[in-house]
Parts: sequence; structure tokens; C-alpha cells
Amino acid sequence: MFFDGGDTFHGTLPVVISRGEALIPILSELGFSAMVGHWDFTYKPEHLLALDKLLNYPVLSVNAYKDDGTLLRKPYSFIEIGGQKIAVIDIYANIIDKTMPVKLFCKKGYVAFVMIKYKYLMNTKDKLLIYKMI
Repeated sequence: MFFDGGDTFHGTLPVVISRGEALIPILSELGFSAMVGHWDFTYKPEHLLALDKLLNYPVLSVNAYKDDGTLLRKPYSFIEIGGQKIAVIDIYANIIDKTMPVKLFCKKGYVAFVMIKYKYLMNTKDKLLIYKMI
């Protein structure tokens, strides 16, 4: 498994000027299994979702929500390696609502909730990987 740890679509001049789009061809060639992470919220959610659609791998978040209360991104993804099925869940840091310029709702205490809500994944997959951005 190979993950894009997030913090990807900001920070350097070409990326900021293109609002992340300059990286899409490069990222798509690297063979990532999924993107996990949290600092990409420097853009509005609509722009993030547009960038997500340009990538050839899923962008995950189980605890970032749109204003209407629906999930911003896919909560999990399944990866198969060597005949083993692995469920991958990404939990963003619960400080995003305090540190990002765009208000996104990230529930605190979410690790316990995720373990209960997605417990069924343990019964259907060989392994469960939870990535928590601190």
C-alpha cells in the first residue's frame, strides 16, 4: 500500500497558483492506493471535490462533512494485496475546524464512533487499517 499523506495541494508557488491542479498529472503517475490527510482544506470543499475527481485513486475522510451534513469524501476504501482484502479508513484530526480557513465539521471523539460504525468491515475483510491524522 502506498498512500498520499495529504498536505499535497498547497505550499509551493506552482501548486498555489494552480490551486493544486499542477500536481494532478504527477500524483496520478505515482501509483497511490489512496489519499489520507487533512491539510488540503485550504481550498473550498467544492474545489477539493473537483481535484478528487481528477485523481486516479480515492481520497478518504470518515469525519469531514459538507454543510448539509453529508460526508465530504468517501469514508473508506478496499484494497487487495497478495490475496488479502484490506479496508482503509481515514480519520482527520479533530482540529480542522479550528485551523483551516474553510469551516468543515469534524466530530471529536470520532475514533470510537468509527470503530462501532464500521465494525462490520472486520467481518468482511482480512485486515482493517485506520489512518489517524494528528
